[in-house]
Amino acid sequence: MRIAWAASMLALLVLVHSGGAAGAPADAGHGYLGVGLGDAPAGAPVAAAMVGPLDPNGPAAKAGLRRGDLIRAVNGHAVESGTALQSYILSQRPGAVLVFDVMRRGASGYAETRLTATLASPPGTNPSPPTGAVTTVEAPPTPPPASNPGAVPANLRYVSYQDASKEGAFTVPVPAGWRVGGRMVRYGPVTIAPFVQAMTPDGSIFVQIGDWRIKDYSDTPGAREGQLYFPGTSIMVYRRFETAEQYARSYSQGFAKQLGCGGPSFTGSEALPPAGVATVPQAKLDTHLVSFACQRSGQRYIGRVMVTVQSYRVAWSTGWDILYLACLLAREDLSAMGVAVFDKMRNGFAFSSAWNAKEAGIARAAIKPTMDSLDNTLRLTQEFDQNVINGTITVKDPTTGTRSDINIGAEPFYFSDGSRFYNSYDPTPRPGFHAVNPVQ
Repeated sequence: MRIAWAASMLALLVLVHSGGAAGAPADAGHGYLGVGLGDAPAGAPVAAAMVGPLDPNGPAAKAGLRRGDLIRAVNGHAVESGTALQSYILSQRPGAVLVFDVMRRGASGYAETRLTATLASPPGTNPSPPTGAVTTVEAPPTPPPASNPGAVPANLRYVSYQDASKEGAFTVPVPAGWRVGGRMVRYGPVTIAPFVQAMTPDGSIFVQIGDWRIKDYSDTPGAREGQLYFPGTSIMVYRRFETAEQYARSYSQGFAKQLGCGGPSFTGSEALPPAGVATVPQAKLDTHLVSFACQRSGQRYIGRVMVTVQSYRVAWSTGWDILYLACLLAREDLSAMGVAVFDKMRNGFAFSSAWNAKEAGIARAAIKPTMDSLDNTLRLTQEFDQNVINGTITVKDPTTGTRSDINIGAEPFYFSDGSRFYNSYDPTPRPGFHAVNPVQ
């Protein structure tokens, strides 16, 4: 991709001359950032302006910008090239405050940060408008800074949610007033999948701990991908081994798509200390957190997926499973609250001592489980997937009067085309469908 650098000492000054005297001082009507700008190179995670040479005494350097940083937005306006950012800066006066959304590359990939710079007068110019023959091009008003994603509401209050299954296996703190659901899913005597989901009423923040669809995996040479494997005490699926980072990245793609967030791009990746304790002797634990951004209903969302993979060698194969999973999707202006709830829920999730004791007894008794009980458990789990969280709700199409019972889940938006109904995390209906409401 072409990279056309602007000079690092570019004054970013636009003037209209009307016969001024030679040698008259330049006007300081337009701000100075002190940075060379180009386009993001091929392979960059987003289209953006790329920072080049810096004036060490300029506003850009003082704000903390570094050579190679990718600037994807300024004051809430998307930036897709160096020229676009340069044009925006040319429209601003000295003293204008610019809030940059920056992606900075580190050892483990790109990470997002936010930096603020105050434009200065170009070097060698008058700090105030001259009264002579030189007049400045009038700049548009400075847009207000982007909404602060660092604010967490002071009235954010948590309540304790308990596993909705008969097992009563766990509790987790969840925000009061949010839509919440979850339960323990049991695939076999020692194969379990607890999960809980919490979402704001408007769907702008979604947090999930665990996933009922995840099973134990076996990587055996020559096995068919996706084939079921019954080692005697659990159900496993043949699947090629993935590191925690690989699994988190692949899971992020499906997670974003499931919630109606398109075009996810990864913005960061970080190795973390193991979350959880190995359940298999001599197993290896690997934990990773990946961050991504995507577009949903014309708005930018940020996401996180944290995964711990447990792996161990068994005969000629590798057994592995997802020991821990936590996910977040939040509208960008609500990202701080989303991260706060994400951290609170994942750190507060706990199994009850009574359930732990009962589960230990189940494991001891699971030496010779019958295949019939495993098949029945799998069938019940597949049926559960059709009625996920808390039963059904009746919705009515006002155009036809037709009613339908729809799974509540944690999906707050319901749609109909007059005869068919569906619900979704995405507030935008499919072509030919329109929004309908639950029957009160």
